[in-house]
Amino acid sequence: MAGAYDANKSSTDRSGAVGNRTLGPSLRFAPACSWTQVIAVLILACLFLYTNLQPLWHTDVWYHLKVGQWIVAHGRLPDREPFSDLTDKDSPYVHFQWLSQIGFYLVFRAGQSMAGGQGLVATAGGVEMLRLLFAILVTAKFALLMTAIRRHSGSLGLGIVGVVLVALASVEHMKVLRPQVAGEVCLGVLLIFLSSRPIGRWSWIALPLCTVAWTNLHGSFVVGLVIQGLFLAGAVAVVAAEGFRSHRASAPSATTPLWYRLRNDLQCRRLAIAFGLSLVGSAAINPHGPMLFVHAWRLSGHPNIATMDEWGPMLWSSYWGHGFALSLGLVTVTLGLDAWGKARDGAIRGTEVPFAWLTPVLILIVFGVQSWRHQRMVTWWFSLVPWLLSPIWSAALLRWSRYRDWMPKRSLHRTVVAALVVWVAIAWSSPASWLQTGQPTPLARSLHPATPWQLAAELTGGTGRYLPTVARWMARRFPDRQFRGRIFTSETLGDYLLWALPSDYRITFFSHIHFFSPQLWREGLIVKRGQPGWQAILERDQVELVVVEAELHPRLRQQLRADPRWEILVDQTGSESIRDPR
Repeated sequence: MAGAYDANKSSTDRSGAVGNRTLGPSLRFAPACSWTQVIAVLILACLFLYTNLQPLWHTDVWYHLKVGQWIVAHGRLPDREPFSDLTDKDSPYVHFQWLSQIGFYLVFRAGQSMAGGQGLVATAGGVEMLRLLFAILVTAKFALLMTAIRRHSGSLGLGIVGVVLVALASVEHMKVLRPQVAGEVCLGVLLIFLSSRPIGRWSWIALPLCTVAWTNLHGSFVVGLVIQGLFLAGAVAVVAAEGFRSHRASAPSATTPLWYRLRNDLQCRRLAIAFGLSLVGSAAINPHGPMLFVHAWRLSGHPNIATMDEWGPMLWSSYWGHGFALSLGLVTVTLGLDAWGKARDGAIRGTEVPFAWLTPVLILIVFGVQSWRHQRMVTWWFSLVPWLLSPIWSAALLRWSRYRDWMPKRSLHRTVVAALVVWVAIAWSSPASWLQTGQPTPLARSLHPATPWQLAAELTGGTGRYLPTVARWMARRFPDRQFRGRIFTSETLGDYLLWALPSDYRITFFSHIHFFSPQLWREGLIVKRGQPGWQAILERDQVELVVVEAELHPRLRQQLRADPRWEILVDQTGSESIRDPR
């Protein structure tokens, strides 16, 4: 394996061994790299460039920026949703991701300051920094996952394979900057500390700290607690199974009580301490205390959430569905072949329950069922599958093919190649382009095409530079250039308009639909689907402008075209030009 050493080598050997005692590969600072490590650097560099050069997705991030801006400006956390007059003001604002929101906004503001100027020029600088932050978070996530798999299986080669599989399965997810990405980084840290048996002596400190940070970064902190709890349950089950086997074999240790076995088992003891501290820390160190768990449970059962595709059952025809089906096949084949190999070698006898099986199967069942019921959970499933299966892959390769890690030889010129790969990735990144040209990437290229930044510019005093039809409509409808009325938005387009428009521009919906009452959201669905009664709802709410994706709401588009009271200003299926703000 990469970085392997021979403990029997002499003290003068370059492997880091001193007599029969070795410092191990983690304490070696030799500049030489192997080709395996070069490939790992290349994969991470490609992932960095892919995410950095992606246009910033148009949902989620803008509302989180708005909340982060509010927190920084007021110096406290909001008690209720502060931006929309339609949200439920009786429900408290639950701060699952307040730390991420502040971080996103501070990064965005730094980009604005670096870009100088005002308006769209400053926005372009903020977007550039957000894209850089997204690339760093995604790269860190995969680097940590690769490290965890390498530590769990003893093979950096399998770490590379695992990261490539996860990246291919989650290509669509790698386009969206949201606080969940910070949670995925925390997952990578957690997996590293859970990758040894027994877990390290400092894990009882590192795991709780990671969990507390995760609790304030994103609501997915429950995933980390569940994984730790399942690991503890698996370790307890292994000890109990070994005691049962000893009892059947009438071994001298059969009379030892289970509680005594558990107390003396190093893995169980450390996992129990780490899980207990993680649970107490996450319940105590957050803005809501233990009530955060109650809020998380209530949110999962909110009726509005059930209408979102990503929280619905797995759609097998979707990209995620295909990846989930293939991963299920990979799990089945891996466990089946491993069981056959162990049975052939006589490793499975009687009631023996190998640790390499019990805990992974327990976690796979829980997260597999959750991914089948709520397809957004498949993101965590994709990361867990290669990590859980990698020790089985490594053992099978060693048993069947005398496998050794790929290309373990080290040399200085390979280190030069790795450094060159890093340099190229940095040189091709968008911040490097900004440094060379003195200007951030224009919004027409740095933002996803669905982002309504041109519309926001025209609604706030534009001169027709971006959307002439909107400018003419504004001049005709509002001669004083002061928009009145309400803007009906789909939840996916409302985020940016809520961020970019003044507070007196009343927006209907944005992506956090759990802030709205079920009745109001049902009315919004009626309008979006162009169902009977949509005109009455818009008239009642004094809607002057409808902003939805034309290709996603074809029936509403047809209804608007057929109604003489409405005028189509910009149609995404039409030919309205979009020009660069520069």
